[in-house]
Amino acid sequence: RFLGVITFREALRGSRNVPAVRILDGIGVEKVIDLGYRMGIRAPIPANLSIALGAVDASPLEMAEFYSVIANKGTRITPSAIKLVKNANGDVLEDRRRISGRRVLSEQTALGLISMLTDVVNSGTGTNAQVAGWPIAGKTGTTDTLPRRLVCGISPYFTLTV
Repeated sequence: RFLGVITFREALRGSRNVPAVRILDGIGVEKVIDLGYRMGIRAPIPANLSIALGAVDASPLEMAEFYSVIANKGTRITPSAIKLVKNANGDVLEDRRRISGRRVLSEQTALGLISMLTDVVNSGTGTNAQVAGWPIAGKTGTTDTLPRRLVCGISPYFTLTV
């Protein structure tokens, strides 16, 4: 259904395909591919407009890392399942609790994305992801390779892809 002129926020909230393709075309495919890799995507990203519609075979872990950049206000931190390792005496052998990251988005851009992705969960295509008492931002989508929907969500404490 054609909605006329809408804002980027409205397009994201409603998961509108035509605005996504037009925005990608305006920014440039190569710039978006570069940003995708800098935000944690390792899978090959096709150099065409289909990436605006989700035509990337990224793993759930890659997508969680991608969205964690937004949650971390623009800083990429490699995900880790193990945060602390101690030996039998209690000596710390490895500590990953304070890993420094690399800035890949401005904080202002990340905060804008958090605001828009919060709208997706509060009043857009991601309302089923709401959890009472938790501020959640996210994006719904479909995959080309799997016959199911997915959601990538962020909160102040967690990043999750389902």
